[in-house]
Amino acid sequence: VYGNASLAMPAFAYTFCIELSVSVLKVLHPVKPQQPVVFFSPTYLRALDRFWKGRGLKEVRLSSGLILISTALELCESVHVNDLQDNPVPYHYYDQLSPHRYMHAMPEEF
Repeated sequence: VYGNASLAMPAFAYTFCIELSVSVLKVLHPVKPQQPVVFFSPTYLRALDRFWKGRGLKEVRLSSGLILISTALELCESVHVNDLQDNPVPYHYYDQLSPHRYMHAMPEEF
């Protein structure tokens, strides 16, 4: 559906992400070797964290959504984000899990 769209992985965001991200790469590569996989730079992620904390965000960790929206704002001329403030925010797309209390509360990012 998305052609050769890059798959962005937070491999170096937190220690627990390294093994998961490398596992995804190992599983994906034999099936779709042409699929670009991008690992966010830890330097970029720290700078992004400082940027948002400097603007009042109090969450311990940025959500993947805020990281991706921030990246899109840097890379794209136009970014559209729809219906985030007026609708409940699902933390997981395919199940009913609640967010981990030490991660982040996405409503704070609005």
